[in-house]
Amino acid sequence: MSKHLIAISFIILGWMPQAYAYIDPVTGSVIIQSIVAAVAVVLVAMRRLRERIVGLFRKKTENEDDQRDSAQP
Repeated sequence: MSKHLIAISFIILGWMPQAYAYIDPVTGSVIIQSIVAAVAVVLVAMRRLRERIVGLFRKKTENEDDQRDSAQP
């Protein structure tokens, strides 16, 4: 459903005449900053997810168990 909606949106936008619009430098830099931030968020989220998945399969050592026991009150 969403793929069809996106395709229809691109088709409709393709039929529109040229807008002759101007994007000032501040707006352009905000757009670029938003794209870079979104990429950074996705990369950090993927890294944390990978660490959690690897942590499920990692063998616990005696040292880790001792640290967890001493950290709990």
